[in-house]
Amino acid sequence: MATKRIASESEGGSSSSCSGSQLKRRAVSVATVEKWITDYDKAFNTATWLKYEKADRSRVSCLKYSVYERFMDKLRGYRNFSLAFIEGSANLRTSSLKDHARSTMHEVAMRLLKKEQSASVFEYAPIARALSGLEKGTEEKVRKLFDIAYFIAVEGLAFSKMKPLCELQQRHGVNLGETYRNEQACATFIEFIAKDFRNQLTKALHDAKFFSIQMDGSTDSGNMEQEMFMAIFFDPHGDDGVVHIRSKYLCVKQPKSVDASGLFECLQDAMSCIGMDCETSKLIGFGCDGASVNMGERGLRGLLCSSRPWLITIWCLSHRLELSLKDALKQTLFTNTCIDEFLMQIYYVYSKAPKKCRELEEVTSELKSLLDVPDFPAGHGNKPKRACGTRFVCHKVQALQRILDRFGAYMNHLITLSESPSTKPSDKQKLIGYLRKWRNSRILLGCAAFHDILQPVSILCKCLQSEQLCIVNAIEAILRTNTAV
Repeated sequence: MATKRIASESEGGSSSSCSGSQLKRRAVSVATVEKWITDYDKAFNTATWLKYEKADRSRVSCLKYSVYERFMDKLRGYRNFSLAFIEGSANLRTSSLKDHARSTMHEVAMRLLKKEQSASVFEYAPIARALSGLEKGTEEKVRKLFDIAYFIAVEGLAFSKMKPLCELQQRHGVNLGETYRNEQACATFIEFIAKDFRNQLTKALHDAKFFSIQMDGSTDSGNMEQEMFMAIFFDPHGDDGVVHIRSKYLCVKQPKSVDASGLFECLQDAMSCIGMDCETSKLIGFGCDGASVNMGERGLRGLLCSSRPWLITIWCLSHRLELSLKDALKQTLFTNTCIDEFLMQIYYVYSKAPKKCRELEEVTSELKSLLDVPDFPAGHGNKPKRACGTRFVCHKVQALQRILDRFGAYMNHLITLSESPSTKPSDKQKLIGYLRKWRNSRILLGCAAFHDILQPVSILCKCLQSEQLCIVNAIEAILRTNTAV
C-alpha cells in the first residue's frame, strides 16, 4: 500500500515545478540523468534542450527544458503550456521525458531553435529544399509567385489574397503552375524575402564604417506597446556612383517595460538581430523623440552615453519643430481669435453629414458658374479638411488652404441651412451662433495670415522627413525657411 501511495504521488507531480516537498518523492542520481541525455540524444536530441538542477552533489532535484525560456512569448498560446517547463519539472521519469519530446509544443520550440541557429533556410524549411532543385521553367513560375507574395507584403494585404491574385494573373495569361498558390506558401515566401532583406542589411551594416539607429514607439491592434527601429548608414556602392544615405527598417520589438531599462534592453534585442550589440563602436548616432524616458539624463540617453561617450543623441528635428510651433501658437492670434477652434468646428459640421456635403457641392458648382472665374480654386472635394493630425503643421496648412479656397461656399451654404425649415431648431441655433462668429473679417484675415506664415514651415517639415536628409541639408533648409518667414 505504501508503494502504491508513493507511485501515485510521483505521478501527480508530473506538471509541477521544483519544490522541497517534491524532492522527497523520487530520487534520481546525476549519473542516471546524464545517461538519459546520452541514450535519448539520437532519438530526441536531448543534449540540446534537456538540463537539470542538483539537489545535492549526487542527486537531481528537477528537469528543465532550456529551449522554452528562449521562446516563451511564442509558446504561451499553446494549450499545454506550463511554467513548469521553464522553472523545472519534478517528474523524474523517462516516460514523462519521452511524452514531452513527442508533444506538439516541443516540436514547435525545436523548430524555432533550429530556425534561429541555421545559417540557411534549407535546413529548416522543406519548401526551400523543394525549390532548390527546380527546373528552369518551374523556377520562373516560382519567381512570379515570389513577386506576388512581395506585393502582398508591401501593400499590407492578407495572406489569403494569394490565391485570388494568382487566379487573376492566370486569367491574364500568366502561367503560375498549380502549386504554392495558398496562404501558407505566401507566408513562407514572405519569410524568405524578409530573411534575405535582413541578411542584406546585416552585411551592409557590418561593412559600414559607422551607422545610426532611430527608434519610435507605438501600439499594435491589441494595444500592446511596440518599438520600431530603423538603421541609417552611408552606402558608397550605389549604381550611379553616388554615395547615398540609406534608411532601412531593422525590426519591431515589444519592450518588457517602457522605462529606461526596459527600452535599453529592447534596443539590445534589436541590435542582436544584426549580430551586434550596443557596445559596438560603429554605432555613433541615436535618434528618438523628446520624451523624458528617452532624452532624460536618467533615461535611455543617459544609459547609452554613460558607457559610450562618443554617441551622438538627436531629438527628431521634425518632431521638435512640430512641438515648438504648437507651443508658440498658444500665445498668438491663432488661438486668441479662435481660428484653431473655427477649423475644428467647421470640420465637424460636415464630417459625418453626407446630405450637407452633397448640398455644399451644389452650392460650389452654382458659385463657379455664376462668378464665371476661370481660375476658380480646384481640388479634390469641397469638404473642410481636418486640422488635427500626427503632422501638426501640414494638417493646419491643408485645412487653412481649403478654407481660403471655399470660404464663400461654406458661408452661403451655412446661411441657407440656418434659414431652412427642415433644419432642427437646435441645429439652427448652433449654426446661427457659428455664423455670428465666422462672418467676422478677423477669421478670414487670420486664416490668410497664418497660412502664409506656416506654409514655409510646412515645406521645412517635409524636408526634415526626407530619407536622404543629412545635417548639411537640414541646416540649409532651416536657414531658407527662416529667410522666407
